Amino acid sequence: MRSATVEVPATSANLGPGLDSLGVALDWRARFTLPLSDEPTPAPSGPLERMAAAGAGALHTLAGAELPAGVRVDVA
Repeated sequence: MRSATVEVPATSANLGPGLDSLGVALDWRARFTLPLSDEPTPAPSGPLERMAAAGAGALHTLAGAELPAGVRVDVA
């Protein structure tokens, strides 16, 4: 099975005054693992999962690669 794992930093930006400077000290991250499948899978149901699946689809399109039949998104 093909998969990709992406880790992105969290941010506290736009939450209110002073939190931009506090955000520098945060060590929060989200890790997305996207197993790709040749078999169709149900579309992800959560908003983060849908966003990650859409990003994976856009990356495949930009790279000129064939879209996988299914993608599952695991968030940690």
